[in-house]
Amino acid sequence: MVTHSECRSNCQGVILILLFCLGMTLLKAATPSTIPSPEVMNQTLGIPLFTQESLWSEPAEQVAGRLRLRQESLTSAESGYRLYPNTDASILGVRPFSLFLQGIGGKAARFSVIFANKGDVGVYASALDRRRASASESGEMLITPQMMQAYQAAIRQDGDQLRNSLTSLLGASIPAKLGKVAGMEERGERWNWRGCAFILSSPRNEYVALRVLPAAALDDLNTERNSFMASKALIPKRVIHRENGDVIITDLPMVDQGGKGYCVPATYERVLRYYGLSADMNLLAMAGRTGAGGGTSMANIAAATYGLVREAGGKITSGISGAKIADVQPYIDKGEPVLWALYSSDELNERLGQRMSERACVTDAKSADQWSKRMLPPVRAAARTLPKQEGQGHVCLIIGYNKLTGEIAISDSWGPAFAERWLTEEEAQAVNQGESTVIGW
Repeated sequence: MVTHSECRSNCQGVILILLFCLGMTLLKAATPSTIPSPEVMNQTLGIPLFTQESLWSEPAEQVAGRLRLRQESLTSAESGYRLYPNTDASILGVRPFSLFLQGIGGKAARFSVIFANKGDVGVYASALDRRRASASESGEMLITPQMMQAYQAAIRQDGDQLRNSLTSLLGASIPAKLGKVAGMEERGERWNWRGCAFILSSPRNEYVALRVLPAAALDDLNTERNSFMASKALIPKRVIHRENGDVIITDLPMVDQGGKGYCVPATYERVLRYYGLSADMNLLAMAGRTGAGGGTSMANIAAATYGLVREAGGKITSGISGAKIADVQPYIDKGEPVLWALYSSDELNERLGQRMSERACVTDAKSADQWSKRMLPPVRAAARTLPKQEGQGHVCLIIGYNKLTGEIAISDSWGPAFAERWLTEEEAQAVNQGESTVIGW
């Protein structure tokens, strides 16, 4: 005799089997019958990313050349290649806003594409919005509710289209998570193909990102700590002492933030990559609660990255003035760049740009003394005339000092042309916002 409980157990077993079979049927239906070739991958993506060789064994420069990415950064440990493409560009049928390739040890290490995102909210401005911006004194565009709605809708649409295209190409996805620390995590979907992990993430109202990473490195939980320790060992060689008295940190990655108001996230990305840590200004903008178009609190982003830095073996120090050589010297000598908040006006940048060509003649102690006594006195006297307006808030890196001339070296996230510029202590004090941070150990 079959009892009621046995009958119920048997029914449950049959239901589980049926559900399993249904799931397998759906999975098979969503999975391509064959693994796509590199040619099919490239044709579907719309870019020549792959060859018959493993992407991760190719020289980064070679891959960048194939993708027509411009070299943005080159250090002893890594390289960066970036492109802000034209509006008619397309990847998987969706408009990309930026492409970035990172090389480590000369080999391709990661590739990222950013699609619709809050940093490029200005793209969705109407003709009226643009006319109003050009007519205003500041030239800044007011972010309207219509622009906010448009970029948020674009994020949803781009995410859906990319997800459908990747599923058609590579089959069903599995859940994915990048990062181990709260506030710096990126959750999404993962597809695997020939040693590559495709990660699609679309945080609500933030951005849509497609990242292509080595599957092996992605699954290594100690990657960040090992990279930090390896980079830390290189730091003593990165501080150089020039004959003219310059003490400066070299070998810093460059990031060009483009048209985004992402000076804080982009500068943080530079420092984190300097220490061998994976970083992306779009993820950092989300972690730091950056507003649409730009505007990030130093305190917010320091708090967001604290866990990542600590997990890797480093620390974050805040509350540094950053306006005098005495303030920054201990950190520069140790090889730790200072993230410095200042008022960055057109007038300041024009002065620094003009002076850099003249400063090229300062090559030894004698010329440094002449530079300090003949060229810099009027510069120091005029420092107090530099404007300090709320809309000119900016963050850059302090990377050096010169006691002979009384100057401080800064580096901006505006591309290689702004990798090193010098201003006097008086100018630094005149434009100082009084807020600086150091990532170190």
